[in-house]
Amino acid sequence: MNNPAPIADLVNAAIGSNSADLSQMLKCVAVSLHGFGCALWEMEPLPGPSDKGNSGRLFINSAWFPTQQIFACHDLPVNNSFTGDVIVSQTARISRDIQRDGKAGGKHRFLVDNEIQHLCSVPVQFLDGQLGALNVYRQTGGNAFTKDDHLHLERLPAVVPGLYQSVRDKLSLTILGHVNDILRRAEVEAGGEL
Repeated sequence: MNNPAPIADLVNAAIGSNSADLSQMLKCVAVSLHGFGCALWEMEPLPGPSDKGNSGRLFINSAWFPTQQIFACHDLPVNNSFTGDVIVSQTARISRDIQRDGKAGGKHRFLVDNEIQHLCSVPVQFLDGQLGALNVYRQTGGNAFTKDDHLHLERLPAVVPGLYQSVRDKLSLTILGHVNDILRRAEVEAGGEL
């Protein structure tokens, strides 16, 4: 599976974005893998250098699902969780049946209500050094993730954090430009006495 289109779609979503909406980039990831949805998990900052991350918590940085529902899980323990294992081991993994895989959280109401069965997860390192995971979900009746899907998804985590930062930088510069214009107009209206 050598398909550069999803990366191009991610870049287009980032460049064309008028907001720092990471969910549109995650939509591109989900669609490229025929997924029902996609979530970018992040590990909370660790209290000290001696903590290896096993006792930490995970939260969803951003997600996209076609139902517009939010996968509200902001306190997932790193220990004994599928996504936590991916982050700590820095190894991508596939769960072919999250309902039976106790660590995959298949009993979470959102996953049950949306009949999500398959999960593919790859580790991510954010630009600030924080660790996370990029998860793509498929529903019951859909095909399980393959090794090709897994390899495809492994290429994306290096791109998503940088694109998101680029979108945020672009928006920051746009906002600064608008503020600068407002201040110039106010100075002109005040007769140059600001």
